[in-house]
This record gives sequence, C-alpha cells and structure tokens, in this order.
Amino acid sequence: MNLASLVSSLGEEDLKKLERLVRARRAPTGRRVKLTAAFLKDVPLPADRAQVLYMDSEVRGLGVCVGATGARSFFLRKRGRHRVIGRWPEWTLEQARARARELIVAIDKGLDPEAEERKKTAKGITLQAALEEYVAKLKAAGKSPRSVEAAEGLVPRYLAAWLGRPLSSLDPMEVRDRHKKISDDHGPVVANRALEILRALYRVARKVYPTLPEDPTRAVNWNKTSSQRPPIPWAQLPAWRGGG
Repeated sequence: MNLASLVSSLGEEDLKKLERLVRARRAPTGRRVKLTAAFLKDVPLPADRAQVLYMDSEVRGLGVCVGATGARSFFLRKRGRHRVIGRWPEWTLEQARARARELIVAIDKGLDPEAEERKKTAKGITLQAALEEYVAKLKAAGKSPRSVEAAEGLVPRYLAAWLGRPLSSLDPMEVRDRHKKISDDHGPVVANRALEILRALYRVARKVYPTLPEDPTRAVNWNKTSSQRPPIPWAQLPAWRGGG
C-alpha cells in the first residue's frame, strides 16, 4: 500500500492526529546560536515552514523569529511566555539585548512588563489625544454631524486649558468646579453638554487604557434641564472652534 492509499484509508480522527503530528514536526525550532549583525542580515529564510526561531547564546531567552517572507523580529522567551521586543533592522541587536536584559530584571522582580507599559501609556494620554480618538470613533460609527461638531467644538472651547494635560491628572473636584463655572458663564445646557462629552470620551479612553482612574465627572452636580433639550443652533457651532 502506497502513502496515498494509506492516507485515504484513515478515518477522520486518525487524519486529525496525523495533521497534528505534521504541524508539530514543522513547528518553529529554537536553535541556539550566537546572534550577530552578519547572521541577522544573511540568515537563510525557512523553505518548508512559516517561520523559524533562533535563540541567542549570549542573552538567555532572547531570540529572533525569521519568517518565510524575510521578516525578522526579536522576542524574549521567559517563564513560558513570548514577549515581542521589536523588528529588525528598526531594532539593532544591541538594542534588543539591552531591552531583553531590562525585561528579565523586571520579570525576576515579579513585575509584569506589559502591564507597567500600559500604566505608563495610560498616565500619559492627554485630553487632546483622547478627544481625537473619541471623534474618530464617532465618525467610524457613523454618528450624526451634530455629535461630531459638538465634540470638536465644546471641549476645545470650554476645556481648552486641559487639552495638554494627561487624563489621569483630572481631579473630580476640579471638574465639578469647572462645570459650575461654565454653568454660571454660559448656561446649564452648555455646561452639561461639555461635561457629558468629557465623560463619554473618558469612558472610551478607559476601555483602551483600563488603568486610568475612575471617571473624573463623578462629582459633578448636573444641572436640571428640560428633557426636550433644544439643540444649539448650527450657526453657533463655528464659534466654538475659535477657543475662549
């Protein structure tokens, strides 16, 4: 019986087992070599699999993944996890080794490097950046032009001093006081709408950056307004963009 006949005679479960064995045989290897700039440049591309792994003999756990398309990416393998460092040649070998050593120290201290990076990113995102992400989300979701105009107009006009600040720095009492001042100077409807947009964009940002503090609008004393809130005239919308 030839191979083709043997395969055709197998049942469904046996075929699945055979496929798993073939995939296991073709799984990326972890050959240990001394990574060098020359090796990274001239390493042969895998011909019979999607990718192959080479582990650095100098920094334990550092490796490079070489794809059949020619892509090369550095990673760290430690405690059963792969952490991507970056792509070559954007990352040099020296940079990858330095980053791998930093990650190893952090992991040995019981830290989660990815979680720490997310915390740093969350702490740094500004109101301006969050507003831009929120507006992009509104547009992608096909929201009305009025909703987009309101976000692009009200926040820069009434919260202009906060645009360059990290979202994480907004204090609930500060936000409450700002709402009161807008109410006194521009009316209850405008104050509520501006802070409603702040609340909405903050919630969107918090889904992306879950380590952000709790919503800073939670202390706002919302104004009682008519359930049939009249829309702000379109003619007034361009004036919002002027700041103030």
